[in-house]
Amino acid sequence: MRSVYVGGGTPSLLSPSFYSTFFNQLFSHFHDYPDIEITLEANPATLSWKKIREYQALGINRFSLGAQTFADRGLELLGRRHSSADIHTAVAMLNDCGVENLSLDLIYAYPGQTLADLRRDLEVAVKLESAHISAYCLALEPGTPLAEAVKSGRLPIPTENDQCRFMEETIRFLSASGYEHYEISNFCRPGFRSRHNLAYWELKDYWGLGAGAWSSKRLSKNAGCWTVRYLDENDVKRYLRHFGGGGIFPRPVPVETDTIPYKISFAERIIMGFRMVEGVDLIAVADEYDHELVKQALSRLEESMREGLVECVHNHLRLTSRGRLLADEIALALLD
Repeated sequence: MRSVYVGGGTPSLLSPSFYSTFFNQLFSHFHDYPDIEITLEANPATLSWKKIREYQALGINRFSLGAQTFADRGLELLGRRHSSADIHTAVAMLNDCGVENLSLDLIYAYPGQTLADLRRDLEVAVKLESAHISAYCLALEPGTPLAEAVKSGRLPIPTENDQCRFMEETIRFLSASGYEHYEISNFCRPGFRSRHNLAYWELKDYWGLGAGAWSSKRLSKNAGCWTVRYLDENDVKRYLRHFGGGGIFPRPVPVETDTIPYKISFAERIIMGFRMVEGVDLIAVADEYDHELVKQALSRLEESMREGLVECVHNHLRLTSRGRLLADEIALALLD
């Protein structure tokens, strides 16, 4: 076991005593975890110096702070309960407690945001010297007040061209500030890539705990499929009833099971690998799956390569800077 990630939602609302019980039970099932990375997602307004110290004593060594933006107007639009001042206070406390592995989450292209607003957010994030920055384009969730306001025309939202410019400026600014752009939306100081997210992008096995959590397990070709994914019960009350007072183990019966065929798993491996800036190691993937599938994938991507959207450098197949703006369209070529 290389990483434990506690999120989403706002897990920093829960007390350190809860996590003490949780980790004791979890680690009783895993005995080989040297140099493990344990991340806790946190809302800036929920942290205190005392809680941070107690979290650290439990082994939590990475904090992912949901800053989103440093503009109070933007935070209000996004429905966040914290202020810009809360973010600065939380970062100061984390620094005071000696936290070195701090990640900041930013959202860009929200209604009314300008390129100048984005630059100010990036400038502040860099000045706070966080080890990792995740910067995501706003995705409107159907049925939310913000989505309804945009749909009705009451709030303007940046165009697709604006969103591309925001993404390009984010990459340019953070790269120039010494951050490694290692994944489409993620940047870090050397040595601070997110282990948890790397597991997703490389299609590694992972185990999800909690209502609505997904797990993924790699099988073998002989099993008739290549990957199986399990979804736990979404309803919290029904989820808890599965345990019958037995704590977090044993696990409840999954309510949904997806079997991923071999060829689809291969396509997913390439598509997720495209999220990484260095791309996909074709030699490693050919050994993992087979060489014929790699040849077929290269054939399907010929047009994208001619258009300068995909390139192959030192046996690594990767998206170009233009290709990253059209990643979803390029992925469709692999799924036809």
